[in-house]
Amino acid sequence: FRNVLVLCGVYATFAISLDLVVGYVGVLSFGHAAFLGVGAYVTALLRIAEFPYWVAMPAGALAAGAIGAIAAVPALRMRGVYFAIATLAMAEILRIAVNNWTSLTGGPIGLNVPPVHFAHLPDSEQAVGFYYLAWGGVAIICFALFRFFDSRDGRALIAIRDNEQLSGSLGIPVFRFKAIVLTLSAVMGGWAGAVYAPFVGVLSPDLLSVNYSALGLLMVIIGGRG
Repeated sequence: FRNVLVLCGVYATFAISLDLVVGYVGVLSFGHAAFLGVGAYVTALLRIAEFPYWVAMPAGALAAGAIGAIAAVPALRMRGVYFAIATLAMAEILRIAVNNWTSLTGGPIGLNVPPVHFAHLPDSEQAVGFYYLAWGGVAIICFALFRFFDSRDGRALIAIRDNEQLSGSLGIPVFRFKAIVLTLSAVMGGWAGAVYAPFVGVLSPDLLSVNYSALGLLMVIIGGRG
């Protein structure tokens, strides 16, 4: 039961990160699983290199954010279905790279992730540590987003979603706002992957597939966009 709750926390973080793009920027992303996968794989590789988890975890999230920032520049110049196709192409490129770079990622065989041991918890209770890590992250992210959308910049982002041309005519830097939000969304998706990797213990290239992106979209649609 605790294992299920940990996965719920991971997927909640992933869904919130995707909702930033779909619900507040107002664009559809079919490749958001790329950030989940990048965060998971970078965290796993750093753990294999014997970096502490508290270093590997933020590094995985920041690596996903860097990918998001790079992808945002060309992708945000597209509209509608073209943006969705661009994000899908990005995720597929990364998935193919992970699948074929067997010397680094293990390819289709998978990558074993060294376990994380939380201090003062016995081996049978390690899921409790991941439970607080996953849901603590959800709580912090939700609090930060509530504060942000109650601010001037948050209201400007909602204005961009509702009417991009009018917002631009009022002097709101539309492209810069979108790029920043997409980067933050990628960091949050990478954070979810960084928690997911040591918890499940093994990673495969399917983590970057469209199936996980579709799962996140379903959560956003059912939970309510925005």
